[in-house]
Amino acid sequence: MSATVPGAWEAGREHRRVCVLGPWQLELRDDELAELTHRGRRVLRGVQAVLRDPDWNTIDWTVDGIELGDQELSISLRVDQAARADAELRVRASDDRLLVDFGLRARQTFWTNRVGLVVLHPPELSGTPLAVDHTKGSQELTAFPSAISPHQPALDITGLTWRAGAGRVRLEFSGDIFEMEDQRNWTDASFKTYNRPPAAPFPYRIEAGEQVRQRLVIQVSEPPPDNDGPVRIEPEPITLSELTDQAPAIAVAASTAADPAPGGEPVSGILLSELIVGAPNSPAALRRAMATGCELDLRVVIGSETVSELTELLNPLNPARVVRIGAFDAHTHLSTDSAVTLLRTALDRLGLSSIPVIGGARSHFTELYRGQDRLPQQLAGIGFSITPMFHSRSTVQLVESLPIQRLVAEQARGIAAGRPLHIGPITLRPRFNNVATTQAGVRTGSDLSSGYGPSQPVDDRQDSPELAAWTIASAAALAVPTVESLTYFEDWGPQGVRDHRGDRPVAAALRRLGTLRGSLSGGHSSDHLVWVLADRRRLLVANLDQVPRRVVLSDRSTRIPLRLAPGQWCEHQRG
Repeated sequence: MSATVPGAWEAGREHRRVCVLGPWQLELRDDELAELTHRGRRVLRGVQAVLRDPDWNTIDWTVDGIELGDQELSISLRVDQAARADAELRVRASDDRLLVDFGLRARQTFWTNRVGLVVLHPPELSGTPLAVDHTKGSQELTAFPSAISPHQPALDITGLTWRAGAGRVRLEFSGDIFEMEDQRNWTDASFKTYNRPPAAPFPYRIEAGEQVRQRLVIQVSEPPPDNDGPVRIEPEPITLSELTDQAPAIAVAASTAADPAPGGEPVSGILLSELIVGAPNSPAALRRAMATGCELDLRVVIGSETVSELTELLNPLNPARVVRIGAFDAHTHLSTDSAVTLLRTALDRLGLSSIPVIGGARSHFTELYRGQDRLPQQLAGIGFSITPMFHSRSTVQLVESLPIQRLVAEQARGIAAGRPLHIGPITLRPRFNNVATTQAGVRTGSDLSSGYGPSQPVDDRQDSPELAAWTIASAAALAVPTVESLTYFEDWGPQGVRDHRGDRPVAAALRRLGTLRGSLSGGHSSDHLVWVLADRRRLLVANLDQVPRRVVLSDRSTRIPLRLAPGQWCEHQRG
């Protein structure tokens, strides 16, 4: 394994600065107030001022200045892209109270879907009783959801109160109407309280010279902590337990990059190819996928096309090389009755009705969760994608998503009701914007000289050695019963596991994952930074921490001490 070197993975960790404001402490990550604690106890996962464009994309702030005093913090912000505005995030602390004020002044008129404060609550609040104050003065008694909630757990919020240890935390919001969503739907490790409900008209206009002002008041009532927090035990014992009796097949998605393809062996023998029916270069995309010699996991995206058009597109298929095929509506991104019926009709005409037909959501788990009652009957499997950087592009977000991926996989089992689960493509950033209000640009033409499908952002972490460790950990999190396949990234190209120079570091991890057979066991450290996945012959161990870790892996018959380099993975033979 290659040594850890400063690079894209570390660059994605943001500029960090610990700020102490009396009994309060927070970590300033660029413009985010992260890990807010009071006398050593975590109160909030984070507070941030956000600005969204009319397609719900995040507009990045430029941090112009930071002033830190004994009990005050001021951050000067501005934007010069898609919007022009100056803003300030000001924090003032007292013994039991923290005030966060946000103010923005537009330098020119712009359109937005949201501007203002969001609060991230840590996932360990799951199941905690919660009191919600509403705009008309009433109070509702509820709880932070235990299971992932497909819809908003709280609406019309002016205040929130919950117990924290022997004390309590109270938040008060002003300057807009707030509501909460369960961001675990997108594998974020948080519940989010945000301003301006999506039910309000959007996009909306901010006029030149207009000001936006919002305030968050955080008040705590708790006794001093009994100790300085958890103590890490070195080496930490990790007990392996049975995960699933059948290792998931490991696949990669077909490249969407421009021709020509690089040489070399594909990372997996299974290639997931998504075909946009009616796109002029879909036949070329299918031909390129078939030329790899891999077995194909096909997903067709259907708009207003006819069965004849779909039949013509699928005509070249060799049924012996297609392991499954799914159909999705181009607008809802779900498998609908009409899309699946169209697919089944085309397969019947081609004599391919023996190919298993699956369905689900081509976007995120949340669309599958919300739309499960509308899925067609008699599907041979259920699929959905994972894109942990949907809300945030930070490396912290990637690492924190790992235990939430396990939670998502477990809840997806309930939706699948015994049917096989096919999770993927699993990518760093979304492959397309499923909430855009404008038409996305699609690369067209009859060939693949400019690529295929929607243009996708390039993330430098695709080249990072640490991504290999993250992928091992992700597979360990997602390896639960009935998960039949996991599809990661693309075969080659900017979003791929290979390029024209050869394999990227993540390719070695995927090749190793693909050799696991039979029943799998696994485990993780208490902080979810070390993950283990094992079959009867070998163990794959990943350390996502920034420091070396010493662990002892144990099951009923063995104890294996290991020292793990930061951000790396290793393989260990059993017996």
